[in-house]
Amino acid sequence: TSKLIKKTEKLYVYSSIDSYFSLDRFIEKTKKIIDDLEMKDNLILWSYFPVFIEYLGKLGEKLVVFDAVDNWTEHPSFSKLKERLRNNYKVIDEKADLIFTVSKELVELFQNKEKIHWIPNGIDAAHFQKEAKIISRDITNIKKPIIGYIGIIQDRVDTDILEYIAKKNPDKSLVLIGQTWPIFLRKFRKPTAEIQRLEKFPNVYFLGPKSYDEAPSYLQQFDLGIIPHKVDEFTRSMNPLKLYEYLACGLPVVTTSVSGAEVFENIIYTAHHKEEFNEKISQALSEDSEELRRKRKEIIKIHSWDKRIEEMLNYIMPLVNKKSL
Repeated sequence: TSKLIKKTEKLYVYSSIDSYFSLDRFIEKTKKIIDDLEMKDNLILWSYFPVFIEYLGKLGEKLVVFDAVDNWTEHPSFSKLKERLRNNYKVIDEKADLIFTVSKELVELFQNKEKIHWIPNGIDAAHFQKEAKIISRDITNIKKPIIGYIGIIQDRVDTDILEYIAKKNPDKSLVLIGQTWPIFLRKFRKPTAEIQRLEKFPNVYFLGPKSYDEAPSYLQQFDLGIIPHKVDEFTRSMNPLKLYEYLACGLPVVTTSVSGAEVFENIIYTAHHKEEFNEKISQALSEDSEELRRKRKEIIKIHSWDKRIEEMLNYIMPLVNKKSL
């Protein structure tokens, strides 16, 4: 149930489910690993998981960094833990030395604004721009143009928009890549009514989940990337990685007004209802060109993970140095 994996000389991954059953055991084992790897000096505890926070301050860390990636109090999968999560965010607000948020909206979850910094997601552009090597027949045999979506297909996705697109574009293919939610939807029970309606369209293709290594080869087969997310309290807290991935591949993008879209308003298309979404798809496809694709690929480079980490370290290192004195 637990194992320590050495990825590189300086990177170890401890994979464990102990925190779900015994936090004391998880803390004890983690502290032993820290001792064995001689990592006690200037130890930084970095967390993004607000469900379990009992270990904060108990691992001998000199610095606690919390990375807020979504507002979990609004996540449909954690609706029964809403009160616990609200309380946990208050504890994080009190105990963390630094808090990073991927969206401006997430800043409002916390009171101590002086230690909160908005740093959106980033991209490994080179990974998505490399020449595609793994091309599966499950997409190469699909009729173009391809309107594509990649990501978990769950409550955040507005299936009314997808259905409208499929209906209004019989000459185009709608390709959906990603796990349907719940994870074992197809294995243990029938697909939801929304998924069933989409499956009836002959131009809609569910290709299932693909690995990070496979993703570029699939995205490069798209003619356009879409983000048909509902706009609500949960999605307003997000900063969709797929937006960065589409742009890294040079794709035109049509999205609802999700958080972070405004940063790219000059190179993407934003829609506020299903009719406008469909209109923007036609506009984006007709206006696309090699020049625009090069422009998108170039613009996204300033949003690299290297630059994001550099920003974070600019906040982290002064605190580390201060606490080391």
